[in-house]
Amino acid sequence: MKGKRCYLCGGKLSDGRCIECGLDNLKSERKSYRLNSSSYEKKMHSPSSVSDANSEKARAGRSAAAQKKQDERNEGLAKARVAREADLTKSYEDRKKKTDQAAAGYIVHNAGSSPQKGTLRNTGYTKQKSGKISKNNMTKLTGVIITLVIAVGSLVTEYISKNDLSSSKIESVPVEEQDPYEFVQRELSTEGVDYEVLLLPGEYQAGVHIPEGNYQVILKEGSGNVSVDDIENSIYLWQAIGTNEEHDEVEQWDDVRIYSGAVIEVTGNLQVQLKTDCAQSTAMPSMQENPLTQNITLTKGKEVTAGEDFPAGVYDIVSMGEWTYVACKIPMYTDFEEEELNYMTQSQWISEDGLDSIYCNLVIPSGAQIYAENADVQLIPSEFIISEDYDSYYDRYR
Repeated sequence: MKGKRCYLCGGKLSDGRCIECGLDNLKSERKSYRLNSSSYEKKMHSPSSVSDANSEKARAGRSAAAQKKQDERNEGLAKARVAREADLTKSYEDRKKKTDQAAAGYIVHNAGSSPQKGTLRNTGYTKQKSGKISKNNMTKLTGVIITLVIAVGSLVTEYISKNDLSSSKIESVPVEEQDPYEFVQRELSTEGVDYEVLLLPGEYQAGVHIPEGNYQVILKEGSGNVSVDDIENSIYLWQAIGTNEEHDEVEQWDDVRIYSGAVIEVTGNLQVQLKTDCAQSTAMPSMQENPLTQNITLTKGKEVTAGEDFPAGVYDIVSMGEWTYVACKIPMYTDFEEEELNYMTQSQWISEDGLDSIYCNLVIPSGAQIYAENADVQLIPSEFIISEDYDSYYDRYR
């Protein structure tokens, strides 16, 4: 793990676990954060369904199987997003608790014991009158349990041997790999122009920021994740990018089919190159220059509302020299019974000076609430925008 950083908070790793926030960065744990997904928990990353105006059109163009898959995903993504937000909150609270304890110089060893500053205490003592098991009785009980486990294990081994149930006799059932492009309505053109672009952490829309095409995603620096969400074609892709094979990271991701309207997200301490030889650049509409020009400073711990405290718009979140957790709560105007599912939270860790010290193209509509938890950050207007109808950007999640 030498040289690696926690993909959640950027902290240093020890045996795969972050010494700052305590998150297990090993393969199985890393994947759990892409329920959404995406981001993380995103990215996943949120409840996804088509708006009423587009719903009938989408259903008419899809098979019943594709629509069923989409409907099931909507509910799953909504719950996954809430779970990811809870994980991020818990990780932050655990990290903050450890930081506070370290600053105070305390080490807590057992619940109920009085912590001693700078000292270690042995809190194992006998309290038979209170009904608790004494240390001597506990030792005896442990010995009995171990004996029983050994005896049962011997019986199981003998049974397997007699009935020829060895693992070599058990046939594995192959799992059919699903085609991520099985519901596309049309094939991408194989003709076009050569195109390549470097992307930092942020969100990018195909047909606006980058042209439609079949891409290679190539690692340039760092490590993190790249995802593609395409509601229209039921394409949902995610891949860890980097050099650590134990985390299923790859340095080059091929056959990434990006249709106009798809949203590409880059997260983590990562810079990637997207490259294609069939870009449909002539089909791209002209991007609008961002009408906003004023930078906004988010003050640590102060929640502000777009449209009231600062103009709604498209912004880059940029570090001011210290790491911080930034969360933006966006109203979905949906009617889920669970109130928390009616909001989408875009949350990011912004580092001091790494590749992830910026998150590009965050769309903040009127009514959205945003705050920086640990340090001040700046909202700098992005260079280009899709439209000044910022709320419609999230219609694909409704």
